[in-house]
Amino acid sequence: MKKIAFASSLWLLAAGAAAAQDLPTETIRYANFMPAGFTTSVIDQFVVDEIAKRTDGAVKIEIFHGGALGGPRRNDRAGWLWRG
Repeated sequence: MKKIAFASSLWLLAAGAAAAQDLPTETIRYANFMPAGFTTSVIDQFVVDEIAKRTDGAVKIEIFHGGALGGPRRNDRAGWLWRG
């Protein structure tokens, strides 16, 4: 009985590894309007590195610091309040 359980667990492990290799990779672009050395930017980089490590590189995140992809959006609903 133990041999059957061991053999089936090895088969499931091999099937899972084969299925994991078939997953596509994903690249995500992340915009941060703070400079690269800012505290939250350092934390962002840590999280990006951790995600890449835990997914074995299947998920890659590109960080764009300093508003490279644009700064924070202005809230148009509240913008008219300041105009009078």
